[in-house]
Amino acid sequence: MNNLNTIMQTCHSINQADGCAALATVVRVQGSAYRRPGTRMLILPDGKSIGSISGGCLEADVKSRAAEVMRTGRSDYVVYDPSSTNGDVVAELGCKGVVGVLIECLPHSPAMEGLQYLSKCSESRQSASMVTVYRSEAPGRFPVGSRLLFCEGNAISAGYPAAIQSLLLEAAREAFRSGRPHTVSVQHGGFALEALAEPIVPPIRLIVAGAGDDANPLVRIAEETGWDVVRAAWQSPHPLACTNLPTTLLHSASEIAAFIQHNPMDARTACVLMNHNYQRDLDWLNALLPHSPGYIGILGPRKRYEQMVADLGKTGQLTRLSENQRVFSPAGLDIAAETPVEIALAILAEIQAVICGASGGSLRNRIGSIHA
Repeated sequence: MNNLNTIMQTCHSINQADGCAALATVVRVQGSAYRRPGTRMLILPDGKSIGSISGGCLEADVKSRAAEVMRTGRSDYVVYDPSSTNGDVVAELGCKGVVGVLIECLPHSPAMEGLQYLSKCSESRQSASMVTVYRSEAPGRFPVGSRLLFCEGNAISAGYPAAIQSLLLEAAREAFRSGRPHTVSVQHGGFALEALAEPIVPPIRLIVAGAGDDANPLVRIAEETGWDVVRAAWQSPHPLACTNLPTTLLHSASEIAAFIQHNPMDARTACVLMNHNYQRDLDWLNALLPHSPGYIGILGPRKRYEQMVADLGKTGQLTRLSENQRVFSPAGLDIAAETPVEIALAILAEIQAVICGASGGSLRNRIGSIHA
């Protein structure tokens, strides 16, 4: 989702200018690969691109094929398999896995509908799923690129027969439930089709409570990562701060509550309290606890947090705090961070791990695949 807004803005400009582009999507992975199914890259007529689908192994060939897709308007499905002799192997794949890539012409194709659906879900912070047909033995009836869109029990399809609709709908539900992409093969009427079922989850939202110099690298790196960043503080950031993110100015604890109501919390929302003012951080913690965001990080020493715990006991919030396992203080992974940038890296890495359910340890010590 990180490049989705840029891709959508570019597609809108292309559509306004009556131009075209190509969308490359990783739809199948077998074995190890640098990127996972659902990764997208937009290719423009001049060969420039937004996003990436590998570590550099596939991009050049995909761009070459995208030029033909833009010329003809016909979608292309390419399998990159180092062990195969099917003619599609054009580069040494560093991860040695099999990667299937669907390349579609934009904006006049079902791919545009899919992008618009992704964008809508992102803006509304709504979880959903999408099934994309990438190989079809009956392209006249079930064209490559046709999609089934699923959201909270409602499904929109391109008019599949009941038997196919049922199978694709179950794949969409499974992706929605598990939060993991997977491929599905459907046999019907003597032909087969293959599709990618992928979950659609909103980007991580980061709420930064603070406007000190140490908040700037946290905001900047989070924005570069593609997170949805919001900042609130008692004073404006320094005019030379390396970010254009606007800051909501607060003046009382009641305004914190109003801010939270305006920015609803969910499981993919992280809040970092770094006001460098004890009472303000305590007011924030007191206001956040009833809303259960996915992560609450508090800058400062452990003794400071212990004092917060004692003070929360006086307000009746101690039970709620003890039941909340998402409060982290001191915030951040233990990476011996000292500088503001290092501290930002430690906090952002902890947020990523907590919200995505990872351990935050070294990949060297992980048993099994590095991807879920």
